[in-house]
Amino acid sequence: IKVNPDVLKDYNKLAFSANLGDDGDGSLINNLLNKWQEPFSTLEPGSTGTMSFREYYTGFVGNIGTRGYISKNQAENQDLMVLQIDNQRSMLSGVSSDEELGNMMKYQHAYNAAARVITVVDKMIEQIVSSLGLVGR
Repeated sequence: IKVNPDVLKDYNKLAFSANLGDDGDGSLINNLLNKWQEPFSTLEPGSTGTMSFREYYTGFVGNIGTRGYISKNQAENQDLMVLQIDNQRSMLSGVSSDEELGNMMKYQHAYNAAARVITVVDKMIEQIVSSLGLVGR
């Protein structure tokens, strides 16, 4: 909505009277004020009471603000719930690096011990074969 620039320069260009040239007649302004204050509509379908334009506008803007506030709170609650669920998932599937390092060292020592056993058994078999010589020739 934009006000005519000519009216902003000269307020006498506003029509306040119903008859041209009758400056004392304020019937148009009075009609406009009466229409402004007269009940005309309801905010919600099915409501019984009607409201004036000011009441309707105030209720409409307040309703939009309330819905926006509720939507914002719901979005914040959803974000918080996602964060909590993600934290719970991480706790269940998370791996302790200290525990895993300890397990890795334990398995490495077990592997080294098994490798020494294999080496000793291999040397024993080699010793037996070499001391008996060639059998079955």
